[in-house]
Amino acid sequence: MRRLALACLLLAVVGCDRVPIGSDGDISPVLISPDLSEVQTSPDLQIRFVPESASLRLGLQVEDVEVPYDTTLQAFVYDARLIRGLNAIPYTLFGDDGPLRRDTLYAVYLPLTQGVISTTTGLPARTSAASAPLGTTGQGLVSGGFGVSRAPLASATILQLVSTQILAFEIDLERARGGHTATELLDGVLLMGGASTEAPSAPSDFVRPPEWIGPNGEARTVQVDGGEPARSGHVARAVLLDGTTYVYLLGGRTPGAAASSTVDVYRVDGDRGFGFTLTRLSPEGGASGFAALAGPALAPIGDRSAVAVGLDGAEGATLDLRWSTPGTGTFPFSLSVRPGEPLATPRTDAEAVDLGGGLALVTGGRTAGGEPLGSVEVYAPGIDRVFSVPGIQLRVPRSEHTATIFGGGRIVIGGGRPSAGSAIASFEVLQF
Repeated sequence: MRRLALACLLLAVVGCDRVPIGSDGDISPVLISPDLSEVQTSPDLQIRFVPESASLRLGLQVEDVEVPYDTTLQAFVYDARLIRGLNAIPYTLFGDDGPLRRDTLYAVYLPLTQGVISTTTGLPARTSAASAPLGTTGQGLVSGGFGVSRAPLASATILQLVSTQILAFEIDLERARGGHTATELLDGVLLMGGASTEAPSAPSDFVRPPEWIGPNGEARTVQVDGGEPARSGHVARAVLLDGTTYVYLLGGRTPGAAASSTVDVYRVDGDRGFGFTLTRLSPEGGASGFAALAGPALAPIGDRSAVAVGLDGAEGATLDLRWSTPGTGTFPFSLSVRPGEPLATPRTDAEAVDLGGGLALVTGGRTAGGEPLGSVEVYAPGIDRVFSVPGIQLRVPRSEHTATIFGGGRIVIGGGRPSAGSAIASFEVLQF
């Protein structure tokens, strides 16, 4: 490095930014600061490129800007200004004869913090509940789940986040269920599937009739043509085509299968909350096309894609799901399921939300050995990369919880199962 520093000093004197370095033929710069696999919490990012030993003189452009070599730091130093979300930072490495390497760095800027809230007392403890925003009222719905006694709950909680306080009140559901899904639909929330026991297997264990909760909290059973779903612990995604909504139910438990790789597809007929019905398009037992993940979590990304994470045996699995037209047979879409980079900490029974900008946030869950997790991770399906979030841990490590996005970039995390094993009622907030 003494020879390199002396050469840099001489070049600086004559005004040249091309740096002569060693003789081993490796011409790639090395990014030494910061670690871009971590989410950045400040928009100001200083990137240092340190040349490795080679016999060539190098120059560097980042985002079409010539980057000078800092002889004190012995590195090319570039000051980037990040925008919220995923940032692409292209660079080109030059030698005497022209470009040697073109590549792109990716940095995620997300000012994620932990909020402080107080909640209404007396809320029920829940695991395996399902939540979704409720209409355009700025409220959220946490429905069903299994209580402390492990019995299914026939109630839901409507939440409203006011400053640092969660206001809540209980409503009745048509049926007790846990392990179901909650999907925003027609200014309300559609509940589908679920079971009356935490480990359903027999056909009678599954709660089949769907129900819809309107923005005023009133619940009704939804009529289904062609067969109601028998599925629990699954994930759901609503996709729109030519003004018609289709609801996909993926994975989870089905009668006789602890981890199903099948998909149920339903068409929403009608456009009024208390008048629509569902029509099943998939065969009884579901169609093939997913993956047999234990305890999957799903975040919708954009209009026709999603990210699902879970465990495939003891190994972590990430899936990039994309709906495209034309469909096949009676299905309106073709569904592509592509494997992605696993999370740094493999987990099941986590929760995932859409952060916008092509990013999904995964919270909590538990390991294959049953240990509850407090860590959060960000996945970017567009570039198939996972980013850790340093300094952020759930205050209560938990699995089988809910995560609901409210206005103002607030994610309310509630309920679930901590290390003690019994259902809890506590809430916490992440702000982004």
